[in-house]
Amino acid sequence: MFTDRMIHALKPSPKRYERSERSGLRIRVTPKGVKSWVYVYRHHGRLRRLTLGTYPVQTLAQARLALSQTKVLRGQGKDPAALKVNASRELRTAETVKDLANLYIERHAKLRKRTWKEDVRVLEKDILPTLAHIKIKDVCRADMIQIIDRVAARAPVAGNRTLEIARRMFGFAIERELLDNNPCLKIPAPCKKKGRDRVLSDDELKVFWNALDAVPADPTLMIGLPVVLGFKLLLVTAQRRGELAQAAWDEFDLKNQWWTIPAGRSKNGLAHRVPLSPLALKLLENVRAASPVSPWLFPSPKSGPMDPHAFTRAVSRLRKVLKIEAFTVHDLRRTAASHMASLGIQRLTLSKILNHVETGVTATYDRHSYDAEKRRALERWARHLEGQFEQQESNVVPLPQRA
Repeated sequence: MFTDRMIHALKPSPKRYERSERSGLRIRVTPKGVKSWVYVYRHHGRLRRLTLGTYPVQTLAQARLALSQTKVLRGQGKDPAALKVNASRELRTAETVKDLANLYIERHAKLRKRTWKEDVRVLEKDILPTLAHIKIKDVCRADMIQIIDRVAARAPVAGNRTLEIARRMFGFAIERELLDNNPCLKIPAPCKKKGRDRVLSDDELKVFWNALDAVPADPTLMIGLPVVLGFKLLLVTAQRRGELAQAAWDEFDLKNQWWTIPAGRSKNGLAHRVPLSPLALKLLENVRAASPVSPWLFPSPKSGPMDPHAFTRAVSRLRKVLKIEAFTVHDLRRTAASHMASLGIQRLTLSKILNHVETGVTATYDRHSYDAEKRRALERWARHLEGQFEQQESNVVPLPQRA
């Protein structure tokens, strides 16, 4: 398997050469030192070669994700190389920002970003109303500064996000030689990014868990039982919101107590095995009972799996009843990791549980080599949670009844 250190260390030679890993991903190195990710396959018996991107602009994790998505296209009977050629033809006809935005979403964001719907929302809300019919070559830095300032006045963090998406979209156009300069270049972010450090204490976890138990009885909150169970599973498994919200039952081996998140859905493009503690299995039984015939853990009322943003909306509604400091869905993952660390779980084991991107020597380890440690850690974390809630129940003293 490739590692970042290995790719970085590859040196140019007088002739172009390639290296490959067992996934089928290849790295091509030219005499000038240009490193490109390549996938070679056959379509209807014909040998095809597809360039996925260049290193280090496209990281190893991103290249693996692109490879996984390309294999999905092949599984649908499509020829990824032909699709790329057609996309290039379409790009040459893209004149307006609206044309570019459509192609960026279809040919880049949907293939490389799980959060592509957020890109669509930002473009439609803040960029296209002003620039939709402007030719991309006529968009100047002043146009973008005006848009970013307007968004930042409403919400500084949203200004950062809008700038990031616009910069990536125009960068997409430069990569395909539609533009020479990015109009977002050297525009400073409206606000400085702050690393979040919110961790719920044991007392706050009790309040949160009990509030979840009471949610179905409060119709004004408009939070369904699947979301309640999802919150608990996020806390118990310490996995990402999107990975759980869009999980399918065929990813779960309940007999052997494993959840395998496929490479195409994991953030770093690698399949991830999550041990299921007894508490997680109990919660999954309740999830199954709520939707016994759906292939999805949390089916959408329309079709397919639940929108991950359902958790975000639910947290906003829970603030009406929770008398604790505000927190986000991702803070639950940080909370689980922080508490496991306080229980004595080793940092490397936590990294394996969280499926963080690995570099250097540890990236070459067998990805199943920490299965036992992960299972012990998550079971210990589940027992800690159950102990906290049981302790609270045992400390409840009933009030005397009035005559």
